[in-house]
Amino acid sequence: MTISAYAGWAMGAALVFGTVGMSASDAASSQDAMFAKQAAQAGMTEVELAHLALQQSKNAEVVAFARRMNADHSKANAQLTAIEKHEGLTPPRTVGPKNAALMERLQSESGATFNSDYLKSQLPAHRQVLALFQTEAAGGQNAELVRFAKQTTPTIEEHISMDQREIAKLDSGKSMSMR
Repeated sequence: MTISAYAGWAMGAALVFGTVGMSASDAASSQDAMFAKQAAQAGMTEVELAHLALQQSKNAEVVAFARRMNADHSKANAQLTAIEKHEGLTPPRTVGPKNAALMERLQSESGATFNSDYLKSQLPAHRQVLALFQTEAAGGQNAELVRFAKQTTPTIEEHISMDQREIAKLDSGKSMSMR
């Protein structure tokens, strides 16, 4: 995350959580709350997109990738929800407007177009989530959220590698039927 992006994120968090005039420890907990919200929304999106891929794709590799995303993100979502409840945070109920727009776009696609767009949407999404988790792991104040971020980061890195391999297969035409 660039410094200007982080500053914008921090400023947004300050506006959302009203950190102006709060102590440094209160502001840090707002960072933790923002992390929890964004991580939960990203995780919910991944599960919903995986379900969509399982319904719409006939490609064995895309289906296998979607099954893995569903399993890993469902597990992480359950862990995060438990932490949020323990810490008195309210888990978000929606995926957020940006994620909803992506889901809506992919719902209207099928066949090779869907497979390509689904896989290619995963790479920037996972990279963004990786930066979010690394930021929390390095600077979060809540021990449970920091531990969750640190424990989940290797899985996110693995998802990025898996997605890169699937995209390379797709781009080289080596993937099985893309329908």
